[in-house]
Amino acid sequence: MTPGFIKMHIINTVFGDARGGRWQVLIDYSRWLREAGHKVTVIIGTKAKEPTSELELLGCHILRIRNSGFYDPGATIMLWLILRKLRPDAIISHGGRSTCLFRRAKPKGTPLIAVNHSNNVKRSIGADIYFNISDHIEQLIRGRTRQGLHFRVINCPRELTVHPPRPDTRDATRLSSMGQLIPRKGIDVLLHSLSRLDTRGVPFTCAIAGTGPQKDELELLCKQLELQDKVQFVGHIRQPIEFLANSDIFCFPTKGEGFPISPIEAFAAGCAVVGTDDPGTAELLEHGNLGMVVPRGDIDGLEQALETLILNPEKRLELAKKAQHRYLQQYTPVKAKAGFLDALESAIHQFQRLDN
Repeated sequence: MTPGFIKMHIINTVFGDARGGRWQVLIDYSRWLREAGHKVTVIIGTKAKEPTSELELLGCHILRIRNSGFYDPGATIMLWLILRKLRPDAIISHGGRSTCLFRRAKPKGTPLIAVNHSNNVKRSIGADIYFNISDHIEQLIRGRTRQGLHFRVINCPRELTVHPPRPDTRDATRLSSMGQLIPRKGIDVLLHSLSRLDTRGVPFTCAIAGTGPQKDELELLCKQLELQDKVQFVGHIRQPIEFLANSDIFCFPTKGEGFPISPIEAFAAGCAVVGTDDPGTAELLEHGNLGMVVPRGDIDGLEQALETLILNPEKRLELAKKAQHRYLQQYTPVKAKAGFLDALESAIHQFQRLDN
């Protein structure tokens, strides 16, 4: 940030489902803002289950507002009153519901910054500023509106650990996957691909981290495919990069993401990555430059990509080295923080010039 930049009061908000990446980013933004000397008020719903202890330790003020949808008049009135009392310098919204409600409640001169964490950008239209986590998301927004200022920001892992890629010295290549156990993550596709590899005698083991409503269904599928000796479900993990560092290849068979963090953590862990042609994932993998890309839902394609890397350790190591080099160039927490604070300063200055 520019030396002498005025300290501000920022509202950081999300309503509705805040699980996964968007909650992590809300905490990251709050921490970076506090470290820069700004005052932060976090506004969330009364039903939010995410723990706020880390935010409280950062010195953030927490407000909980009852809300029940995108057009809740009671929540809009409550926010109208709060905003005129707090008089924030900017509002950062991490979801469609909070963007819709704050757009109706905010004073005209207070910039509303929408951060889209998925490709569903419909509810964010009408914000003053867009912080885009991928080029694809920016294109989706520009396809709907010509209004608003656009800035590129980076999602990043929380851990600072880096494990250099290393040659595989084990008999069976270690695979890993990580994320919520929900249909969108495509773990069923991964299991079917692994079953085919196992049938043909390709040597591997696979550890799958995460929890979610599909857990029992996926464990049953694993048993039906007779993969119990090869695949292990390890549940929630606290240190993703350390978990991934025990594997050689990270499998990310997602069917839809905004701009995923898990493959970036795999870059830091020294893994080669196999992902899908989901726009956010393919953009992160630079369409094959930093990892192998297969069509979404393609069991055969995923099987072939995994076999290629399992049987070709030189290619695996080459991809892992290139990916980690890009991580150190672009995706570390230090670089993400600097980029966010610079974007915030530029965004508010440009908004103020246009508003005057």
